Amino acid sequence: DMDGTLLDSMSFWREAAADYLRRNGFTDTQALFARLRKMSSLASIDFIRPICAEAGIPPMQPADLYRHLEDCYRNRATAKPGIPAFLESLRRSGIRMCVATATPERLARIALKKAHIEAYFEVILTPETYPKGKSDRAFFDGIAARFGAPPAEIAMVEDALYSLRTAKAAGFYCIAVEEDYCA
Repeated sequence: DMDGTLLDSMSFWREAAADYLRRNGFTDTQALFARLRKMSSLASIDFIRPICAEAGIPPMQPADLYRHLEDCYRNRATAKPGIPAFLESLRRSGIRMCVATATPERLARIALKKAHIEAYFEVILTPETYPKGKSDRAFFDGIAARFGAPPAEIAMVEDALYSLRTAKAAGFYCIAVEEDYCA
């Protein structure tokens, strides 16, 4: 996984709607912004639609989200502490690696490059590769086929429970990473 696992970037997604409201002059209690942080980015876009209408702010669109993400990835993406050294140790041990992310490929490449870890991965699997994403077993079957290895010999490192459940059902060895936004 990339966001929340390799990169300290979950805030880019979870705070996008609140940032959109702030940029458009909306000031409300911190309670609203705290509530938005617990929602997925797409759910938060829907949630703020009536707030935008009432405040006379144009509704946030997915394109606004992706512009926000690109700016964050280009300017603020960093690897989580210890990740570069860990990836280097895996590479020295001959471990092949890929990134499996819900982030669109163009943005994922920007983020991984900015964090100086893109070169560790032989492939980046994204919604363009598997539109149903990491909730679909085909995503994980595709990883096993790509690496030519049985699922039990592949480790999935992930912060999202839904993805861990799917990977586990596909037979992957799963390592859960604690991430505040996924608590």
